[in-house]
Amino acid sequence: MRLICPTMATTGYPADATSAESVELAEGVHFANLVSQCLTQLFNIASRHPVLNVPSGRAGNGVPTGVQIVARPFDDLTAFRLGAAAKARLGLWSDPDWRPGLAHHG
Repeated sequence: MRLICPTMATTGYPADATSAESVELAEGVHFANLVSQCLTQLFNIASRHPVLNVPSGRAGNGVPTGVQIVARPFDDLTAFRLGAAAKARLGLWSDPDWRPGLAHHG
C-alpha cells in the first residue's frame, strides 16, 4: 500500500478558534473541533506505516497545503524517495516566492 492523501480537511479556520469548540468553515460545513480537521491521526496513532508530510502548494485562499506520503509498513525509504520526487517536481522549497516574506516590526 502506498497512499498520497491530504494532511488537513480544510484550508483554514478562524485565528481565534480554540481546539475545543465547534468550527463552521463554510456554509453548512462543520467540524466538531479543530482536531477533527487533521487527517494525520490514523497514521500517527494506529499505524506502522511510515508517513512523510510534504508541502503541495497553496489553496485558493493562499494557505499552504500539504500531502501525506504513506508507504508500506517499515518501508521508510519509499516514503523518502516519493518525498524527494515531489520536491524535485514541485520545486516549492527552493522558490523564495512560494514562502511568505519576513515581517519586520519596528
